[in-house]
Amino acid sequence: MMLSRDLLTVLHPRSDLSVTTTTRAELGITDLDAVRAAVAGHDVVINTAAWTDVDGAEAQEEAATTVNGNAVGHLARACAAAGARMIHISTDYVFPGNATEPYPADAATSPVNAYGRSKLAGELAVAELLPHTGYVVRTAWLYGEHERHSTRRPRRPGRSAPAPPVSLTPIRQPTATTRHAPHRTERSPQHADQKAT
Repeated sequence: MMLSRDLLTVLHPRSDLSVTTTTRAELGITDLDAVRAAVAGHDVVINTAAWTDVDGAEAQEEAATTVNGNAVGHLARACAAAGARMIHISTDYVFPGNATEPYPADAATSPVNAYGRSKLAGELAVAELLPHTGYVVRTAWLYGEHERHSTRRPRRPGRSAPAPPVSLTPIRQPTATTRHAPHRTERSPQHADQKAT
């Protein structure tokens, strides 16, 4: 939600673009017929819809894959039928997470959890159905203006807090949606046949 809001902040002021938006209530992306109807007549579709509850995906992998995999396939099919390009937002969770340096775009995928597997299913659908007009953008640990996040949340003055627990969480680099969104709109025509990652 925060990425889509910040993306709209970038897109709406542009006079050279006509932007259509849909909410979850207006368009259920798991409904192929509804998706086809929504995509028809558009040149580019940017998919920011996703199941993002990483822990919840472990308990509900089928539901997560329905949204992150099957529904992305619906969008890709609809884009193929409409002749539209598709930009799909994915994640670094498609990798195993054991690298000691940044992953190159063509690194082998091997997700270790349900969320990663569900997102990889979406990536594979885009690659198969839109081999020349589908773009996968992998990002990590998003934070933005429209959602509270631990990297932005100030501690209340005068309140003591317990020492943070020791964490074995991998080191990650946060991605600000306000810096990420403009890049989705500035890709030049010569990159049209390259996968964006």
